[in-house]
Amino acid sequence: MSQHHRRAEASSLGVSPQQCTPPALHPGLVARPRVMELFDANATPVVLVSAGAGYGKTTAIRQWVDGDERPLGWLTVGPHDNDPVVFVRALASCVDQVVPVPEALVAARDPAPSMIENVLALLESALAEPHEPFLIVVDDLERISNAATFSHLDRLLDNVAAGSRIVLSSRSTPPIRAARRVIDGGLTEIGVYDLALTDDEIEAIIDASSPGIGPEVRRRVAKRAEGWPAGVQLASLALRNQTDAESIDHALSGSGQ
Repeated sequence: MSQHHRRAEASSLGVSPQQCTPPALHPGLVARPRVMELFDANATPVVLVSAGAGYGKTTAIRQWVDGDERPLGWLTVGPHDNDPVVFVRALASCVDQVVPVPEALVAARDPAPSMIENVLALLESALAEPHEPFLIVVDDLERISNAATFSHLDRLLDNVAAGSRIVLSSRSTPPIRAARRVIDGGLTEIGVYDLALTDDEIEAIIDASSPGIGPEVRRRVAKRAEGWPAGVQLASLALRNQTDAESIDHALSGSGQ
């Protein structure tokens, strides 16, 4: 069954198809091979991309998975997924995009809290069984604060089949024993320092959006943004067709940094 067809059937597990659809990439994005290499540097079963708003977490993940041939399951965490039962059901929809989940799990699409242990066991088996390697992305994980929900996710992260990877994106480090997983070789962490733009990347973004900006203004944009991708994007767009000092200062002041 195709991934498109699986996403169309996400509602069979009670989850919106939009949650299981990767966001579109904006045209004209600057390639970031340095960041892409970080995903591939270690073949750990879990990747955690953790940084504040505007650091391009989702975009970086989206660019990376576009260059990977493994089947992709995507889940954008929704406002109701803080509930452990709702989250497990949503994650089951994500897994079902790449690995057929057992019929018993589909039948339990509205599992009672008392059934959650059985549902988790079925998900563990689906993730751990030998099959074609896959990628699963769980985006916007900062929307979850429930300790029980994180406990379920932490448990499932211990059952990723060889060659497959689960990528988590959050504005903060989730309680998934990240430090221990790094020490044990089970997790790759990509953080603020990794996602911050280099001078060359800032130059490329400005060239793509406002090629007429001079070197002095470019240096000011880079200094003010301090590598924050959203700040560079906002400033470079605001500076388009602006050349006087007052307009430039105003645009930089409104960049968010």
